[in-house]
Amino acid sequence: MKSIATAALALIAAVYFAMVCPYHFHFQEQYQLFLWTWDYAREVMGVPGGMADYIGQFFTQFYYVHGVGPVILAVCLAVTQGLLVANMRNRQTAFSFLSFVPTAYLWIYLQNDHALLGTGIAFIVSLAAARVVQGIKHSVVHGVVVILLIPCLYWAIGPIVWLFTLLAAAQQARFGGHIRWAFMLALLLLTVALPWAVSFFCLYPIEALTFGIHYFRFPADHPMLLPFIVGLSAAVAMIPDFTMRRKPIRIALASACLLVAAWLVGSQARPAKDETLAYCYWGRTGQWDAILEQADQESPRTVVGVCMVNLALGMKGELEKRLTNYFQNGAGGLIPAVQNDFIMSPVAGEIYYQLGMTYLAQQQMMEAMESCPDGQKSAYIYQRLAETNLINGAYAVAYKYLKALQQTLFYKDWATETLRLLGDEEAIRQHPEYGRLRAVAPTEDRFAMGTFLDLLEHVCRQRPENRLAADYLKACLRLMTEQPNTTR
Repeated sequence: MKSIATAALALIAAVYFAMVCPYHFHFQEQYQLFLWTWDYAREVMGVPGGMADYIGQFFTQFYYVHGVGPVILAVCLAVTQGLLVANMRNRQTAFSFLSFVPTAYLWIYLQNDHALLGTGIAFIVSLAAARVVQGIKHSVVHGVVVILLIPCLYWAIGPIVWLFTLLAAAQQARFGGHIRWAFMLALLLLTVALPWAVSFFCLYPIEALTFGIHYFRFPADHPMLLPFIVGLSAAVAMIPDFTMRRKPIRIALASACLLVAAWLVGSQARPAKDETLAYCYWGRTGQWDAILEQADQESPRTVVGVCMVNLALGMKGELEKRLTNYFQNGAGGLIPAVQNDFIMSPVAGEIYYQLGMTYLAQQQMMEAMESCPDGQKSAYIYQRLAETNLINGAYAVAYKYLKALQQTLFYKDWATETLRLLGDEEAIRQHPEYGRLRAVAPTEDRFAMGTFLDLLEHVCRQRPENRLAADYLKACLRLMTEQPNTTR
């Protein structure tokens, strides 16, 4: 029964993620650069929690394949729930359903766009280690092994080692004698002291060492949900072993746990937000038909959605004809007004890129990567920077990005193929994308400043054959003189 429940959790979670937030996973993959090198492994694992972060990044790279992400996250949640059940003192089937409540909170946490998969890996490792030491029957041996493991686990998975500490301390309570209290106190004090001790040689603030360095994309924001999940998981595992004899009560307990877990997850579903991520993904992968199909079903109201719909219309040569078919928020629907951050800059960069303003696209992509709050690099941005430098003739710089991408799994073949273009002017001229963009790029003042309207006028003066820029110029003038359209 317990195994069936865990398998059902995995299946339901996979279906949920695939239907409710499938593009969350592409957003996660977009902001990391996992390299298959020893130097990269040593760098990532050189800080507390680094091993969990490295394993999380390893699996996150597979989010590149559409549909794989929901399966990976679903398996992560199911393994966590199964290990929590294995660590419970009360093995009665009805009580095992209590494990779904902390798992539901972990589900909510991990579907946050800025929560990193390494957090789920840390829970799995912590619970697995607690299950292993649970089999040690001698109190002194158990205490010594746990004391030795806590610093190792802290370095491997970060502050979620607290879950292991609490479970191990509860295991000590089963042993007789006064020495158990000394061991329990030693475990707690050791875990409390570790961040302080590590701060002497690890250049991170004590707050990050206490709450986790790579659990969340914004290091300064440490969600209090994580300590709550750790405490709730430990509390569920520590429920005393007693028998609930009445079957109706057992059924009611199991049903209540499932209903609470389902309500918690359902209340946090956010398909509208994932729609924005979908527009970002379709835009960066050039799926213009998918953008317009979605817009025909429901006209987007977000800045990203409106910008991507207009870009798709422009790429299809239908911007002038169908501009007013969709919601418009003035000229801001052609280019995001707020840039220079890691979310909006890639959107602006994609628009500049397709308009032939490759120098400005390159600038926006650099801004995006450098403003990423956790300091990660991005394989997607590396790819675009390689392309802009190739188009601009900066082959040495393009080479640097392409060589890095050759150390990845899913960008390797593209990087190897693109390397052959470096310095080959004829091949670039014949390339369907790079040749086109080089032909319509401005020849002077490539970093021309001013409003978006000024930039469009500048490009159209120098490159009258740039059809997309001309369409954007007409649309910009039209939107500046008309009231925003709120109809489809």
